Amino acid sequence: MKRYPIFTSLLLVIFFYYSIIAASPNIDSVVFNKITSPVQSNINAVTWVNNELCIAVTSDGKVLRSEDAGLNWTTVESGVTKSLNDISFYDETFGIAVGGDENVFDVNTVFLSTQDLGLTWFRHQTEFELDPLYCCDISNRQTTAGLEKNSMLTGESNAFAFGNQGVAYKQTSALCLAGYLLYYFPLEDFSPFNYAIFSVFFYLLLGCIVGAAGLLGVSNDGGESWTSKDSGTNENLNTVAHNSSEQKMAAGGDNGTFIGSTNDGDTWSSYNSGTTENINGMATFESSDETLFCYVTDKGHIFIKEGLESDPLEAQLVTGNNLAKTNLDDPDFNDIAISTEGVIIVVGNEGTIYRGLLAAPPIGPSNPGISALSQTEVKLTWNDNSDNETGFNIYRKGPSDPDYSLIGTVDQNVTEYIDLNFITGETYYYRVFAFNDIGESSIYTETNITVTDTEDENLTPTNFALNQNYPNPFNPTTLISYQLGADSYVSLIIYDLLGNEISTLVNGYKSAGTYEVEFNACNLTSGVYIYKMQAGAFKQNRKMLLMK
Repeated sequence: MKRYPIFTSLLLVIFFYYSIIAASPNIDSVVFNKITSPVQSNINAVTWVNNELCIAVTSDGKVLRSEDAGLNWTTVESGVTKSLNDISFYDETFGIAVGGDENVFDVNTVFLSTQDLGLTWFRHQTEFELDPLYCCDISNRQTTAGLEKNSMLTGESNAFAFGNQGVAYKQTSALCLAGYLLYYFPLEDFSPFNYAIFSVFFYLLLGCIVGAAGLLGVSNDGGESWTSKDSGTNENLNTVAHNSSEQKMAAGGDNGTFIGSTNDGDTWSSYNSGTTENINGMATFESSDETLFCYVTDKGHIFIKEGLESDPLEAQLVTGNNLAKTNLDDPDFNDIAISTEGVIIVVGNEGTIYRGLLAAPPIGPSNPGISALSQTEVKLTWNDNSDNETGFNIYRKGPSDPDYSLIGTVDQNVTEYIDLNFITGETYYYRVFAFNDIGESSIYTETNITVTDTEDENLTPTNFALNQNYPNPFNPTTLISYQLGADSYVSLIIYDLLGNEISTLVNGYKSAGTYEVEFNACNLTSGVYIYKMQAGAFKQNRKMLLMK
């Protein structure tokens, strides 16, 4: 990596605001292709861990993994042969799966956890061992897996699993990681607790469960207590999904039941689903115009519904043209999952896997930074939030320019650009877009910098900063750079997601300046790690991903 001196011959006044919501896809153009499956058993549930890794579970205890966004799948043994009914991930390493067979009167309850991206699984003992578990999720999770890159997890989280007759289990994720027993968690304040619970989701402290005979409950404290809500139906509710940015929820059930909420589950209304078939699985996709609710049925249909408010559009079956059946001979569909990039995975009985793509521009970059390399050079940096960009376009508007003009393009995964040629005392405006064959990402304001003379061209940085490691993901070494705006005592420490200290990279007094340190993770397992810098009153954390 080329090293540059840092100058303060530029006075930089910066305002960055980038949208990270995808532009609206054209749902008429969605095409679903059948994917070769490694199993013939029923695939019950599927989830995205990130925009490349997708994991599913089967009726005979197998775990399926795809590391190329659903194109190719491999089988992992879970250690059990009983049905796995649901799967959920807390972050890019830790996940849980639950299950159990119906009408089996022996040790039957299955609760598994993984700490290595679903490659190996550990079975936990539960307080009661007879009833199967139907669904699971993890509270106080800051993002749904795959929705944002490198989001920090805050506070204590709990792993929840639900089953027949209101059976519920809860354990803190930290203790779950340590292999502790899962204890029965009675829903004492939830009146219809004796009904089966089929689906659950959490976003931060907000949770929702749905189940038999219209059962619907909402929690606002991470699952510690639940409030029964009027679903307006007595039909079984089989699935529930949530759009965090718009406070929208939707649930689907038997005989085409489709209900939605626009206030985080406080009140619910019925909407037209476009079908009388049983809705088995549902997922959301956040676009710039409307939330898309995508759902699948027990007759092999896939629907996409745009929004909830006003007069809802009739849901559309999509396979390249509207109102077209995916395949008349296909068995039941059981679940659906959508990545941030709009890749749709649908799973069903007899090993069925379908893959579709919501064609959309990439998500825009975020967390930009800027630094002066010399009197005539400025370096722009940003975070890449998209996995489907072709590259990034950089636009600039100078003091005499009527509008922005394209000044440069960099390739995908490149997150910096050096600009040249300034007029002293003038202000320049920048915009950075990710782009692909569909179009450019959207942004909603720009950054501006004012170039000012100084007499000293060899001054030290004026700000404190901790930069994103490079490369990221990495194996096994990566570089972490930071800058000090003043002489300071500095600590730079690596932690795992449980807060355990892994390595101290820097611990001492440093003069103002820019520094770089190498981190070697050859003795660590794959996963997400946190590095934290403190210099005086300045504190900053970042995440990095080790992939071996």
